[in-house]
Amino acid sequence: MQSVVSEKPAKAKKRKAFLEAGYALFSQKGIDAVALQDVANASGYGIATLYRYFDTKAGLLLAIAHWKWEEFFQENSRRRPSEGFADKTAADMFDFYLES
Repeated sequence: MQSVVSEKPAKAKKRKAFLEAGYALFSQKGIDAVALQDVANASGYGIATLYRYFDTKAGLLLAIAHWKWEEFFQENSRRRPSEGFADKTAADMFDFYLES
């Protein structure tokens, strides 16, 4: 899986379209009910283009999980107190993330 940072803008745009479409469909219909063709259709790109980015549904799912986790982490990093967080116990940090 390529790093998004090194991708050209057009390539990053397509990849993000697949991630967003996949996330929306998997969230609405469930993983088993969604085919890669459904994701391609919802993204506005063809199935051959999707396969250039993700060769399996599992690969797409992992990329979506990574993308959403990164969004979650970034949002919580912005919300996290700037001081004293490093001194928290693991349980305190876990509570912070659960309350997020």
